[in-house]
Amino acid sequence: MRNLVDFRHRTSGIALVLVLWVLVMLTVMAASFSLNMRREIDLVRNARERSMGAPLAEAGIYYAANRLLQTDPQKQWRSDGSVYEFLFGGARIRVSIHDEAGKIDLNNAPDTLLISLMQRIGLEHEEAAGFVDAIIDWRDADDFRRVNGAEKGEYQDAGFDYGPRNQPFQTIQELRLVLGISGGLYRKLEPIVTVYNDSRGIDPSKSPEKVLRALPGVTDEIIETYLEERAANALNKLPPPPFPVPVQNLEFTQGSGTTFSVSAEARFPDGRQAVVAAVIRKAISTQTPFEFLEWESRFAGDDSLFGESVVVVGQAGKDSL
Repeated sequence: MRNLVDFRHRTSGIALVLVLWVLVMLTVMAASFSLNMRREIDLVRNARERSMGAPLAEAGIYYAANRLLQTDPQKQWRSDGSVYEFLFGGARIRVSIHDEAGKIDLNNAPDTLLISLMQRIGLEHEEAAGFVDAIIDWRDADDFRRVNGAEKGEYQDAGFDYGPRNQPFQTIQELRLVLGISGGLYRKLEPIVTVYNDSRGIDPSKSPEKVLRALPGVTDEIIETYLEERAANALNKLPPPPFPVPVQNLEFTQGSGTTFSVSAEARFPDGRQAVVAAVIRKAISTQTPFEFLEWESRFAGDDSLFGESVVVVGQAGKDSL
């Protein structure tokens, strides 16, 4: 009898353990299912937000192109990176235009300017010189490796099945393929460099602040004073001031460019947001005033135009300000 009681106690204990394990497994499965459902909901929400906001951001690109064609100074938008805002389709639209003549051209910039650019975004001189040598080895036509550069052998040693193109960069996205250029470094360079300047120099009246701060031998005080004067002249419809100091091995150019990078963001009152970026070039044909060289939908990041505190109020459509 006693053995029977002990047996029942043991079996009931085992059953209790099994029940507890089943409950634990069901809890884990329920939590996993709930997590997957939340992820699916987030994916659907993100797709919905992009599908609703992207057309409005695209409208911002086309509206900016229209403003670049205006001959009336009161209607024409500046191409120095100024941020414009207007209401359209129930969303706030912010647009920024950069004349590519104000950026540093990857295919033509001298070594000194590229090295300075790398240093101003946080690299030491030796590291910066290495990256610049790799960039120049990518764009030059020969197979001779610069001191700190990279030709086909270095790419193979690093495990890549390709080497440098030995031709000019066709897009700035090619920088991602250059040996040693990380995603973080590329994101820092992307708003500063171009392949559409076709010049060894820059037009400082159209340059983003980050480009001006990359110029060798120019103090922050000089840049800040210049930016203030440039903004004041633009508001008063006056020509931009000349850059106050010469920069070694760098030519300053003047005049309106023909190629522009445009970024447009649409944001709804509930926080939904979409971003579209494009590079457009003035065309010779009167029937097609602009041709599109690049077009990309993006997610809003730390460089969102809605992080800018200084904006110019524009107008567009029936719902505009």
